[in-house]
Amino acid sequence: MTRLLKFMMERKSLLLFLFLEFFAFTLILRSNLYLNYKHNHFVTEVSGRYNNRVHNITRYFELNQVNRKLQEENSRIKNKKINKINDSIDFLTWKNFSVIPAVIITNQFQFSNNHIIINKGSKDSIQPGMGITGTKGIIGTVVKVSPHYAAVLSILNNKTSISVKPKNSNHFGFLKWEGRSPKILTVEDIPLDAKINISDTLVTSGNSNIFPKGIPIGIITDIKKLKGSKNYSLKIRPVEDLTDLNIAYILNNKYQKEYLQLKDSINEN
Repeated sequence: MTRLLKFMMERKSLLLFLFLEFFAFTLILRSNLYLNYKHNHFVTEVSGRYNNRVHNITRYFELNQVNRKLQEENSRIKNKKINKINDSIDFLTWKNFSVIPAVIITNQFQFSNNHIIINKGSKDSIQPGMGITGTKGIIGTVVKVSPHYAAVLSILNNKTSISVKPKNSNHFGFLKWEGRSPKILTVEDIPLDAKINISDTLVTSGNSNIFPKGIPIGIITDIKKLKGSKNYSLKIRPVEDLTDLNIAYILNNKYQKEYLQLKDSINEN
C-alpha cells in the first residue's frame, strides 16, 4: 500500500492529466451522442414527412390508375355485352357499337338548355352525333368536340328529341324535357295502340343509329291520353340521376358515317 501511494504521489501530475483527458473525452462522447440523436431525430422527422407526402402522392396516382382500370374493365364488360349474341333482335344494332369511357368534367342541370363536358375529344376519335350513357342509362349526345374535350347536349335540354319505346313494345315516341325538374322527363307521340302501364320501363328504340336499341331511359310515372290526339303523353323518371354524374360512356357506331351518307342520298332524291 505504501509503495502504491508513493507511486501515485510521484506521478500525480500525469494521473491528473489522464483523469482530465478521460473526463473531457466522456463529455465529448456524450455531446456527440446527443448531437447524433438530435441529428437522427431531425432526419427521421424530415424523412418521415417526405415519405408520407410521397406515399400520399403515389397513392393518389395509384387510385387514379385503379379508377382508370375500373373504367376500362367496365368498358370491356359493356363491349362484351354489346358483342354477345343472345335471343334478342337487339344484337343486330348492339354489335355495331364500341364503347369509350370518359370522365364528366362539368354537368349542368339547373338551366333550360343544359350541357355536359367530358374529357375525351377528337384525339380520342370522338365526333358530334355520338350517343352518351352514364352507368345506368342515356344522358345525352355529343354536339361539339375539341382535341381533348367534347360538349354533350344533355337530355335535360329543350332541344332534346331522342327516339324511345316501351321495353316490351316497338311503338316509339320521342323523349323531351320541359325544363322543369331534372327528375321528370316527357315522352310524346307514343300511339294509343301501345300497351303501357305505370312503372313500365322505356328504352332507346334504335331508330336513330345514335343509340343501340334497348338502353334504359326511365320509368313511367304518369300516363295521359291527349284530347283530339291518337297519342299518349308520358311522364317518366330517368333511371340515371342526372344531377350526380361522374362517369360517361361514349357509344361509337362503327357504321354511322355510312348510314348517314345513305340517308342523305335518299333525301336528295
